[in-house]
Amino acid sequence: MLYKKNQEKILSKDLFKNPTSEFRGTPFWAWNDYLTKDELSRQIEVFNEMGLGGFHMHVRTGLKNQYLSEEYMGLVKHCVEKAREEKMLAWLYDEDRWPSGAAGGLVTKDKQYRARCLLFTTQKDGEVFVSDDSRAEGGRTGNGKLIACYDVVLDKGGYLESYKRIDENDEATGTKWYALLEIHGESSWYNDQAYLDTLSVDAVKKFVEVTHEKYKNTVGDEFDKTVPAIFTDEPQFTRKEVFDNSFDTEDVCMPWTDKVEELYKKAYGADVEWVDSTRSVELTSGVKPSGGDSFYDADKVYWLSRIISAEAQGEPMRGKIMVGNVILNRVASEDFPSTVYGVIFDTKYGVQFTPTAIGTIYNDPTPDSVIAAKICLDGYSLSSSALYFLNP
Repeated sequence: MLYKKNQEKILSKDLFKNPTSEFRGTPFWAWNDYLTKDELSRQIEVFNEMGLGGFHMHVRTGLKNQYLSEEYMGLVKHCVEKAREEKMLAWLYDEDRWPSGAAGGLVTKDKQYRARCLLFTTQKDGEVFVSDDSRAEGGRTGNGKLIACYDVVLDKGGYLESYKRIDENDEATGTKWYALLEIHGESSWYNDQAYLDTLSVDAVKKFVEVTHEKYKNTVGDEFDKTVPAIFTDEPQFTRKEVFDNSFDTEDVCMPWTDKVEELYKKAYGADVEWVDSTRSVELTSGVKPSGGDSFYDADKVYWLSRIISAEAQGEPMRGKIMVGNVILNRVASEDFPSTVYGVIFDTKYGVQFTPTAIGTIYNDPTPDSVIAAKICLDGYSLSSSALYFLNP
């Protein structure tokens, strides 16, 4: 627990007047120069004099000690020991700057651990994308692997008329799009390496091994003591891009992993393959997984979506969810029937819901009402106690 004194039943006056380190500020402490133990000790003493409860050892641009080197880890250990002496907290930070994942490029020197993206483009060859930004942006590297080609036809208004997968050398009726698997290229932000493939379990395990395990070996005896936790900063995957409009033919990237087939088989016990004869993705073994609707009771969705649609048509999603909440709250109450259908058609104290009297309960629900019904059945509630609503 980060705040162990929160387990006490009563906040003591002494603790309120003189909060201990866990209740005091712990700023990001920028490590951005050549650091020595003496200088770090001096700054920790200043923090203590200022009334701060600790610090986050945060590597920033300018650090001249090699990140995660023996020298660097010796400085971390020294600061943890100094914090313990001063009754302060020493938070670890798991990256050279941010975002967490690349370990300052130490992990992504091995290209198998680099982030991936799916590049959609109308040009198989083009200008190489270069970034020195901290964001995990992907793009064309010049070494992309062709995954598929598509023939996309739009009507004059920009609406999708048809699409199909075609071979690389086939002519397109509409616009020919290429899907390329790209591995992120070098970036100065990641010390001339790249960001991590956070969609890969193996890559994330490697990051933990290189960083967290090293911290554990160095100061692990102070974990959950002087060291409350390790701060992980903004891990991400390839930034998803979108078109400006349907006629846009600029390159766009999507997050991707080249282990889709492997992960699908692991999750569902089924092989997924592209079948040329049918121009489609098919399951060639295993059992087809159940669709999302199989997780809901069909009768509950049927009636809950209809009462929501009838009572809250034209209302925002919040209003629709509130109607669903009232129905389900009644189902859970001893004062009302125990089923969705029973609540809706309850006449013990007269007609409860006008749509049952005028027949609109039998109209097909709007798509938003079906979504609202499923959200309610998932347990999301804006009111766990309301049994009535006013429909002006």
